[in-house]
Amino acid sequence: MPGVQLTKENFFSRTQTTPTGCVEWLGSKDKDGYGWIRCQGHRKAHRAAYSLFVGPIPPGLLVCHKCDNTSCVNPKHLFLGTVSDNLQDAISKGRIPRLLPQKFCKLGLHKLNADNIKYSKSGRRCRQCDNNKWMERYYKRKNSTEWNMENDDATK
Repeated sequence: MPGVQLTKENFFSRTQTTPTGCVEWLGSKDKDGYGWIRCQGHRKAHRAAYSLFVGPIPPGLLVCHKCDNTSCVNPKHLFLGTVSDNLQDAISKGRIPRLLPQKFCKLGLHKLNADNIKYSKSGRRCRQCDNNKWMERYYKRKNSTEWNMENDDATK
């Protein structure tokens, strides 16, 4: 449709309304679920919807989803924001797991809470894992021949 003018009627002919109020794009989608439309070049369908129903998108701004449904093109579910706004929105809704607080240590053996976190120059560490590591080193050294030879000399 490179030569066809995008209108509200032909835009909504490729959508379906869900019970949640989202208007989902039924046309082409990318791997992340964002709708694609071929109008004035290729562009994301939710950006086209915002331009068509709300107004122009200023340079440097994103069209973000309030509903977190990437295929939604409902203008009421879209808002303009910066990259920072979009990131803060994603973090507040728990959509970026790597930025959420850690619940378990790196080994996944111990729960991290205020009592079990040890702070050092290298960052946060699990106190139980740290203690286990030191105990392992202690017993390894204690059972080694060097340790036994040193202690034998001291007792004589």
